[in-house]
Amino acid sequence: MPELPEVETVVRGLRNELLDFRFRDISVLHPRAIKNGSIDPVALKGAKIESVDRKGKFIWFGLNKDFAFITHLGMSGQYLFADSTADLPPYTRAFFTFSPKKILAFNDQRTFGWVGVDQVVKVNGFDTPASFLKVAYDIFDLNFDKNLVVKKYLASNAKIKHLLLDQGIMSGVGNIYADEALWYARIHPDRRGVSLSKEEVNSLLRKVKFVLKRAVNLGGTSFDEQYVDTNGLAGSAIKHIKVYGREGKGCFRCSSFIIRIPFGVRYTRFCPGCQL
Repeated sequence: MPELPEVETVVRGLRNELLDFRFRDISVLHPRAIKNGSIDPVALKGAKIESVDRKGKFIWFGLNKDFAFITHLGMSGQYLFADSTADLPPYTRAFFTFSPKKILAFNDQRTFGWVGVDQVVKVNGFDTPASFLKVAYDIFDLNFDKNLVVKKYLASNAKIKHLLLDQGIMSGVGNIYADEALWYARIHPDRRGVSLSKEEVNSLLRKVKFVLKRAVNLGGTSFDEQYVDTNGLAGSAIKHIKVYGREGKGCFRCSSFIIRIPFGVRYTRFCPGCQL
């Protein structure tokens, strides 16, 4: 699933292309493409795009209306520009035409992503889509409260990787960057929050910020063709991966073999030699 760096890369591509454009038409080609409870997307017609922003892994377009266009990439969602409707990518679930003339396709092979229209509310003086209210701030957000996150981690009996993935505490981190940050911080993913020291949690958050920032600068991490930017280009952060997908290979730090263990319906990768 695309995480903060991949979503931020897509946001930047959309922002560069679509500011001040107006929705001209909306075509939905798959019923699962529309978010449950969404306002009818026909409401977007004529709306002007004033901003393209992100909250955690969620994307939203600020409009000259009291509602916003919202979207989530799911597992394989892509936003790709097309020259004409004849050039739409093969898994297009919805597409949008804009004035001046431009076509944007929401391409999603696995159909876990969605688009929608949501009311906008004010939070601390800032507009936010109503359905994003329970999504916590990410580590780059000006409203991010590091001390509060540290406090919640230290008070929890949950495993630290579960805490990193809890989008209600800190958003944006998924399976890839949780594994990477834990490796850099030398922390075993199964350790409980209450077992960590304040210094360890602060170090972990610094590593989270480090791995996310580097990945953003490199356009995200592409393991396959399912993640590309709005120009169809893969991200290059994969060349810095330390543990994710490296099970059975030697640790770059201590040479122990990276192992993989079940984590819910997914897996966690870590080094048993230096993550304690």
